[in-house]
Amino acid sequence: MVYGVMPSTLLSPTYILLADIKDAVTTGNGEHLATLRKQLLAHFFSTPGFNEFSIEMLINTLRMNVLLSEAEAHHCKWAATVNSKGGSNNNIEIDLFQENRNCEIKKLIRSMGANKTHKTISRASKASDGVMRVVEAFENQVSMPKRSSGHSHKSTTNDELLVLREFESCKAF
Repeated sequence: MVYGVMPSTLLSPTYILLADIKDAVTTGNGEHLATLRKQLLAHFFSTPGFNEFSIEMLINTLRMNVLLSEAEAHHCKWAATVNSKGGSNNNIEIDLFQENRNCEIKKLIRSMGANKTHKTISRASKASDGVMRVVEAFENQVSMPKRSSGHSHKSTTNDELLVLREFESCKAF
């Protein structure tokens, strides 16, 4: 097993395509990402239930190749990812970055309780990036573990061994 994936699925075209997309995003390779979107168009079109995604890929491809000027298309290709943390291979999609920022802003607004006004919401929105940086700096100084940004599952091996030892000590079987 590689990264929790069965060997038979490692060679499936879908898995290879998704791994290629993940690599293109983390490295920030806009040219390769644009090519992969064309492949996603065919993949989503052939997969039942994913027509809206194939339409989105078609719109994206048409925008890049027909509607936008060459300079605008170049900008859109290379502005699809952002690296807010610094370092190599730390890019994420700009859409995901914006969703995370919106979530942080909503948390600030919810924390105001009944004291919400247009002015306080505007101030919180402008201050959200600074607040997030202060929180990250504090977490680094007190050595708090990083929150996982991807889907991960904690290994159950230690828990299973503990339960087995308990069964052996009780002579349950």
